[in-house]
Amino acid sequence: MLLRFVPIPRKVVWGSSDFFKNFGINEPNIGELWMIGSKNEIRGTHSVTLEEFSVKFPKFIYGNKKPFPRFPVLIKFISTLKWLSVQLHPDDRFAIQVESEPWGKVEMWYFMSVKKGSQIICGLKNLMTEEEFTNLVNNFSLNKVLNYLDIAKDDWILIKPGIVHAIGPGISLLEIQMNSDLTYRIYDWKRCGLNGKPRELHVDKALKVIDFPANLKIINESGKVEFEFPTFVIETVELLEAGEIELDTRNETFHIIIPVNNDLTTDEEMIRRFESVLITADEGKYKIKGNKGSKLFLIKLKGG
Repeated sequence: MLLRFVPIPRKVVWGSSDFFKNFGINEPNIGELWMIGSKNEIRGTHSVTLEEFSVKFPKFIYGNKKPFPRFPVLIKFISTLKWLSVQLHPDDRFAIQVESEPWGKVEMWYFMSVKKGSQIICGLKNLMTEEEFTNLVNNFSLNKVLNYLDIAKDDWILIKPGIVHAIGPGISLLEIQMNSDLTYRIYDWKRCGLNGKPRELHVDKALKVIDFPANLKIINESGKVEFEFPTFVIETVELLEAGEIELDTRNETFHIIIPVNNDLTTDEEMIRRFESVLITADEGKYKIKGNKGSKLFLIKLKGG
């Protein structure tokens, strides 16, 4: 069974709405479009969310595996007009013990469109102590040690817990992350939010979860994506000479399909570029068809 979802747009102070015209959205300040996650409604149902469906029909999502406390994946598009805040995310231990959440947050960015000169912040230039870092934050001098990276279309980067990061202007990307909204802002460019008030910072919590050594070991590559999250895996699948590939849920996991460069079809149903669909765990073997060279991201549970 193939499930499609109603995207959820989010307005933010740094959002650029141009990319989201691909989805028929013309509102200002849209910066995120949530494609698949707990809160997304399933098309063709009476406002049933993916979380509600997962609880009522766990075998369609998890197969024979034990269900998670919530659907484990969140997929969104992000498009920027201004810098996002400088921020980081907690690991599982801190999220469970302090925030009463089931897990922390790991995310992957895949860059779909990048304007000339656009950059991101990821990591720090040099190793430092907590005291040195705190002094830089308090003196608004953090920019001295932030690691700015040039990026290009089809690059991808992994953001692990405890790594300082921010997305710069002129970028549209696909973000695949653990389903968590735990974000600790360190610096927000001395600006106000859409409500005219300064956005909340979370420096104290950030200092408890920052991983200084990890900020010097950035995973940044281009092209094929293959990475294992704590609860699921992502891989790039390319259609070669035959223009089709057979996949199998094996009654062990859902599959999420995201076409990267072309429209695809499965069982005569079209999957548009930029669309994200979920194949339920009971599907078994199925075929994905498309033009030679078409690529897709396949997301599934670990061990599936």
